[in-house]
Amino acid sequence: MQEYYSLKSDEADGDRDTKSIVLEEHANEIRERCLKSNIDYEYTDDYEVIVKLNSGREKYSVIIDNWLSAVALLEIRFEEYIVINNYLAICDYKSGYIEAIIEPIHTSLIVMYRKLFGINSVREVTAISPIQLTQETDSGKIEIELGAASREIAVLLNKNLRRSGSISLKIKGLNISTHDKALEVLQKVSDSLFFQIDLKFKLPIILSKQYNSVSFGMVPNQADVSMLEFPNMQYNMESISLYWYARSARRMPLLQYLAYYQAIEFYYPIYSDVNAKKTLKNMLKDPMFNVNNDVNLTKLINSLRLKLGKGYSNEKTQLMSTLNECIELIELREFLDSNTRREEFFSYKLQDGKKPQAKRLTDIKLSSSMPDNELINALRDRIYNIRCKIVHSKSNESEEDIEIILPFSKEADLLVYDIELIKFIAQKVIISSSNQMFL
Repeated sequence: MQEYYSLKSDEADGDRDTKSIVLEEHANEIRERCLKSNIDYEYTDDYEVIVKLNSGREKYSVIIDNWLSAVALLEIRFEEYIVINNYLAICDYKSGYIEAIIEPIHTSLIVMYRKLFGINSVREVTAISPIQLTQETDSGKIEIELGAASREIAVLLNKNLRRSGSISLKIKGLNISTHDKALEVLQKVSDSLFFQIDLKFKLPIILSKQYNSVSFGMVPNQADVSMLEFPNMQYNMESISLYWYARSARRMPLLQYLAYYQAIEFYYPIYSDVNAKKTLKNMLKDPMFNVNNDVNLTKLINSLRLKLGKGYSNEKTQLMSTLNECIELIELREFLDSNTRREEFFSYKLQDGKKPQAKRLTDIKLSSSMPDNELINALRDRIYNIRCKIVHSKSNESEEDIEIILPFSKEADLLVYDIELIKFIAQKVIISSSNQMFL
């Protein structure tokens, strides 16, 4: 059995405050309770304890990195809880209890505080009277409550809570014993209640999601503003407006992906007939071409019909034409390799020994090691396949049933890297299609 670090005076950092680390006595008590309840745990070199609570088929890491959080954890029955995957939500099977953090959409917490509880500041949250709704069922009384978040959820999800003054949805009196059932109940109740609140009070609310580690990075350094140059290129107004729309679609991955795709799609008519234009120019420049010769004209028409037919009848072909004209494969390879996690995601490398998450989106992988032709084809297929799953259409005629990507689903959350990819492609297409700006 692994023992926790003993903070002897000759081992501890002399400048380190013991309040900022987990004390040995607390760590040992947490360990004993984890062992007794068959809960995974681990210690880190930074004097942290990580308790791994069940979360569906995954584990949720409760990180205890100071003595206050250790004491807080020991004061609750943490062994009784599981974390509902993908949400800031917990469940206690024994007591039939679910609790989930909620948040307003496109408005501030203060607006939600004022409309639901008649308060105007975070400081007043702890004193609010909760909204309680009850109903008798065949299995007993079910109670729904909207109010201040409990100490339990605050302790267990502390590292994931975005702000103080959190409001939660509590569901009590349930008969549940599995994670999937808890998730189903939470989604059903919240969808029904929140839709009612939106209709009656014009206050859209959603369940808060767990942070995606890809979306939240380190605080950036100050930009080197000396790199700015006087703008001398102009971009198409329609495509750049779609690009800005995508950039503004915060926390709406499906909308964001489609807006970037539409920014690229705007240029399809321009690039899909590039080959047709080349054919037309070459034939007209040929000294042997006679505009009065029906055979020559028929040959020209047939050639153009062939080129235009391919481009305009098939959206996938138009995407390919646009990629061929605007994307430098050396830049695409640099993009894929510039981030280790991104490279692993797109190349479907095993992540912690588990099945690559990217396969939940599509079977089409991308790797900088692919030959040029294979890489550009894979890029086209991946972009178009995901686009079709979002708009719920077939990406090719051989597909019978398409797997769709729904809002707020796990698949939608996994789009982070693909949104980075299609944003990169949209930028390159817009740049490639720009013109000199004259003021």
